[in-house]
Amino acid sequence: MEKNKLFVFQTDKKTIAYVFNNDADAARFLTPQKVAHLSLDEIKQNKNLQHIRRVVNKNVLTSTEKGKFYLFKNPNYSTCLALVI
Repeated sequence: MEKNKLFVFQTDKKTIAYVFNNDADAARFLTPQKVAHLSLDEIKQNKNLQHIRRVVNKNVLTSTEKGKFYLFKNPNYSTCLALVI
């Protein structure tokens, strides 16, 4: 998997449904009704985005307005800046 991309898999965990460049794009697409009125900066602080970040690489089936999906990033991905080399 390409680094820094968010991969959205179908419930079979084999079929890629969507690929996003960042978490905010994923939130905007997967939960359009909830974030339609928000700017990009507001989405980054929104709980929908926080929810998406919490389930990335956790093997948790996540419900969105577009369906249920698993969210994964490259295994070398880290949200902790101390681990980024």
